[in-house]
Amino acid sequence: MDKLTRQLTAYASGLTYADLSPAAIEQTKRIILDLIGCALGAARVEPAAIARAVALDVTARHPATLMVTGEKTSPDLAAFVNGVLVRYQDFSDAYVSASGLCHPSDMFGPVLAAVETAHGGGRELILSIALAYEVFCGITDSGAMRKATTWDQATFGVIAASLAVSKAMGLDLERMGHALSLAASSHLTVGQVRRGALSHWKGCAVANAGRNAVFSALLAAKGMTGPDLLFEGVKGYFNATGGSFEMPLLASRGADFRIQKSRMKPFPAGYHCHTAVEAAQQIRAQLGNRVDSIKQVRMQTYPSGMNYAEPVHWTPENRETADHSLPFTTAVALMEGNLAIRHYDELYYMRPDVRALMQKISISVGDAPSNAWPEAPLCLLELETNAGEMIRARAEYHLGHPRNPMSAADQDAKLRAMAREYAGLADARIDQLIDRLRHLEEVDDVGTILALTSAV
Repeated sequence: MDKLTRQLTAYASGLTYADLSPAAIEQTKRIILDLIGCALGAARVEPAAIARAVALDVTARHPATLMVTGEKTSPDLAAFVNGVLVRYQDFSDAYVSASGLCHPSDMFGPVLAAVETAHGGGRELILSIALAYEVFCGITDSGAMRKATTWDQATFGVIAASLAVSKAMGLDLERMGHALSLAASSHLTVGQVRRGALSHWKGCAVANAGRNAVFSALLAAKGMTGPDLLFEGVKGYFNATGGSFEMPLLASRGADFRIQKSRMKPFPAGYHCHTAVEAAQQIRAQLGNRVDSIKQVRMQTYPSGMNYAEPVHWTPENRETADHSLPFTTAVALMEGNLAIRHYDELYYMRPDVRALMQKISISVGDAPSNAWPEAPLCLLELETNAGEMIRARAEYHLGHPRNPMSAADQDAKLRAMAREYAGLADARIDQLIDRLRHLEEVDDVGTILALTSAV
């Protein structure tokens, strides 16, 4: 067992619920509530239906539950289906640091499946999610993803997922090490997943890593061994992905956990779009319905934001590219004052009037946004009308940023809208679900939470 394997397995094995501060527990509960709302919002998306169809072909001795439908399948495929549900609408939280950006919300699907399979309760779910976030966000802070420029974040997420899943399943230190080795050695995902014209797989890639983590833990629990010197071997993980990395200090009792810094999303869009949408909302409040009067829109963003302003983003042909398009999300917010799932369902990105407005938007890197990033995803927006009127807006900390957190009412409204509209849950059932999630540490069996996500 190599140094990093020993370090990570020792940390995961030793972490207890008592190590979590009240603030970390509360934020973890808030994140879990938010993620279940995100999953409900994807109840009708095609990739989830595809994943569900594959999952139902498999029978399992110890089945796990699919959110929304309540159907049963194997734990690994439940991890995949539920992971797709959580991530696909791009409504789940993101973690941002000076060393990179990741979507730790992808850890929820595999951890939920593992806790249910082990007949765990709310405390086990909270602990395992906090652990998964701590490791995945810690890897992000290490700069590992910055070095591994040709690999997707799923390559690193599988490490965190395997540890958290093993923890939830009660694997001992040795078998946890084998689960980590099996998962990480067999799951390298190329970075093209998030480049160019995006596909369904953009929202499914890390869910697949989570599926692999659960499968590897199930194997390790039965005695399957993984490769030795996983990270440091001559043909190991470090050499494959572009270089070694050192883990930063991971949180222990009394410290802040990284999950407390994760940023919830107010809109269903890629992370760099949120302050752009809020700036557009500010302008819309002054402009009103005079969209036809717009002559030009000039946006200043930071270098990472320009990843959402490539030529393909001015003519998106599918939902996946549209939700990572600064011009599209900004244009919709200017036209309608909001950005919602329905704008993708109704194919706004194909409408001639939306595309015409998109062509009036220019985007460049600005000094102020560059200096503010990554602490603040600052967006500066300037709109000029045909009559020469200038309207300016500035959005720095979007709703859901740790400096501008969502209230309980904000979170409830987000979950309620998706649960009612897309998952078909009755208000009384939604009330029950929210109550159980707000008191998650008192839940003895997470299966009762899963049951409440189904209208049946």
